[in-house]
Amino acid sequence: MHEISSRVDSIIASLGASADTDLPHVSQLDRAKQDSHGANLTKDIARLDEIHKELQAIMQRGLSAVAAVRSKINATRSPIHTLPVETLSDIFRLVASAGITKKYLWKFQPNVILRLSLVSRAWRSVVLGCSDFFTSSPDWSRWPLWLCQEWYSRSCDQLVSINLDYRSLTETHYGWSITKKLHAVSELAPRTKSLAIHDGPPGDSTVIRNLIANPHLSSLSQLTLIDFTTPIILPRRICTNLQSLCLLNSSIEPNALESGQQHQFDSLENLHIIFNEDADPSTRWAYIVHASPKISTLRLTSTWKWQDTYRFPNQETSSESLRSVPTLRSIDFEGIHVDDVHCFFGHWELPRLERVSFDGVGSFDGNQWDCGTTFSLLDRAAPNLMSLRVSDEQSSIKATVTSLTERATMLPQLRELILEDTFFDWADRSSRVGNGIEAQLLALVKSRRLNRLTLYFLPSDEGLKELRKHVETVEIIEFAFDPNWIPSSEDPSVEN
Repeated sequence: MHEISSRVDSIIASLGASADTDLPHVSQLDRAKQDSHGANLTKDIARLDEIHKELQAIMQRGLSAVAAVRSKINATRSPIHTLPVETLSDIFRLVASAGITKKYLWKFQPNVILRLSLVSRAWRSVVLGCSDFFTSSPDWSRWPLWLCQEWYSRSCDQLVSINLDYRSLTETHYGWSITKKLHAVSELAPRTKSLAIHDGPPGDSTVIRNLIANPHLSSLSQLTLIDFTTPIILPRRICTNLQSLCLLNSSIEPNALESGQQHQFDSLENLHIIFNEDADPSTRWAYIVHASPKISTLRLTSTWKWQDTYRFPNQETSSESLRSVPTLRSIDFEGIHVDDVHCFFGHWELPRLERVSFDGVGSFDGNQWDCGTTFSLLDRAAPNLMSLRVSDEQSSIKATVTSLTERATMLPQLRELILEDTFFDWADRSSRVGNGIEAQLLALVKSRRLNRLTLYFLPSDEGLKELRKHVETVEIIEFAFDPNWIPSSEDPSVEN
């Protein structure tokens, strides 16, 4: 290019003009030819024609060079649509994950996928080609009808999760009328595996109750009912296939079963009951447990403010003889009053129970936790218990250690003990527990055959060494109060 530029400058200079002189237009040259009658002017015009041709040649070579560069770049660049579907899926997951907070990084939300799919038509075609994304239903109130319909058409034969509430069904958004919403649910029902439903105002929830009665919901395996304060009747076809049931301030009508049928929830394995301050006294969680021949996990939770605990309304088992639940293997008590825990273990036989967790059941009512009574009842109800977790303030932790040490013959199969001091100040490393609880812990591990001891507080270095002499595995797990904190291998604060 430099050589060509020099050649142009020399030609123009020979005409007595500078290198910066503007070149005449072709039409001007034609007029000059017509008006010129002198030989010298004819020579000048001939030279200008020569300049014009050389400039055209320069431009052509420049365009050819640009085309060659573009061709070379395109030869090394693969169009995104030629990549394998698996690769596109991984790329999209990385892009979508960047828009989700750390707290929900593990949860790939349909609304995030839809938002990204609107970037361009080409990108949407990539998204819609990855069928494994379409496993749950987007929020109808946030997206146009046509986009949700396209979403549903792509979710054929996939695991579908739907979350419904009264408002999203009864209000119209982006063209989604209640008729269209119910029609969409009916189409999705045959392949719906997980369903969460929020009830509407009392006496005005016919729509949702009719939805539950949909005859096509035969494949449903997970069901969450929220705020069904009036007992609801579940069809037999739903009860038969349910594997997981969560009732948040909701109750199920016990006479929903056909007459003479012994077990209603034939496949139910996981049951989570969540009480709040408005819980209806007719909540019959004990009935569901005994109507589930395969139940293995039970979780009872109170949603009251955490310094309070929940009292079971009309405790059904208190006046009945011992009931056996031979399949139950794990129980979690979260914010449940200790008296109700005693009532629970005092009236049930749990021969295969392996794990129990007490979270905030000890001293929230201001009284010292009577651990001796709790563990005595637990020993009778669950003689094969192998794992015990206690999460409470330090006084309850000390009471637990003391009780288990003094009653060494109680819970003879216990192999794992998890103790979590919920008020331990991890920011102040000098606030290590005193010698009193360390001595009790050492006496405890000497009196029992524990395989694993997990502590959510920090003993002294000497105490930790002594504990590790008697227990195969001792873990110190740092407890973080930041709800957005997620441990990772790159986080230097995660030491164990």
